[in-house]
Amino acid sequence: MKVSIAMATYKGEAYIREQLDSIAHQTVLPDELVITDDSPDSNTADIVAEFAKTAPFPVRFYRNAVRAGFPENFFKVIALCTGELIAFADQDDVWVPHKLERMVGHFQDAEVMLVTHRVSLVDRDLKQIGGGNEEHWSYQGIYAPLTTDPWYIQFGMSMMARSDLFRVVDMQRRPADHTRDSGPLPHDMWAWFLGRSLGKLVALPDKLALYRQHGANTVGAPPRFGLRERVRRSIRTGQSHYEKLSEISLHSAQVLSTITELRFVEQARRAEASYLQLHEAFANRAALYAPHVNGFGRCLAMLKMIRHSTYRSVKRGGFGVKALSKDLYVALIC
Repeated sequence: MKVSIAMATYKGEAYIREQLDSIAHQTVLPDELVITDDSPDSNTADIVAEFAKTAPFPVRFYRNAVRAGFPENFFKVIALCTGELIAFADQDDVWVPHKLERMVGHFQDAEVMLVTHRVSLVDRDLKQIGGGNEEHWSYQGIYAPLTTDPWYIQFGMSMMARSDLFRVVDMQRRPADHTRDSGPLPHDMWAWFLGRSLGKLVALPDKLALYRQHGANTVGAPPRFGLRERVRRSIRTGQSHYEKLSEISLHSAQVLSTITELRFVEQARRAEASYLQLHEAFANRAALYAPHVNGFGRCLAMLKMIRHSTYRSVKRGGFGVKALSKDLYVALIC
């Protein structure tokens, strides 16, 4: 299978050469490296041009005439890739030599849509650092469709996806990003949404990239909160948040309903039904937290969620036991 590497850059001159060299030293080389550059100057372009002279694979470089912004720049480079598999690359990380080799083989299973791996957190000088949330990269093994957390944030630099995921549905129809106040899903969250919906997901335990934390990351490693802060943040999350998730779930179901490609259509209908259930579950949860609802109304909303197995494991798309404890507190005590 042909492997493309998709890299979206912006003023990447500080670290990009180390990333490019690490790609060139892969034990299994990609068939192409495609880069779209959003920089206002030619510094990144000059480094890429120098690298391309001796690169052991074709390097295709495109400079945006008008700045696209991080999410759209990545979707542009994805659309330009020609491989059956696409590995996402950030400009400031470093790949372990056998990263591609470890990932590619899993796609021999035609049902696998997405392969991910863990990372090593390093500082700007590539020295190992602590403080990252190791629990965030908790997925390990092979997961059937719809058996992972739909709201999980998997960083693109640790992903390889089938390119079909980006062609089976119009990317402009992406649902909203639940982590931001506005804007549709970025490329990695879109890949997670479609990958978990339409096929198997393989999560490798290997740390196959050095995830550089240099203070100017577009998205950095997730913070690790103490128990008190986790409880405080959980209680603060209320009606408006759950209403938003309900709306996004409905939009997600509508996106899945547009998939008509024979290979995916049956699983797409299952995924559509799953997101419609999430839509209803979050609507009930929003009602539970609505300030005007009395105790009877809160208990009724709670019973609806229990009846529909809403509190099954988070990794199976449910709310989990922590949410059950929180909701019971709200329904019975608040």
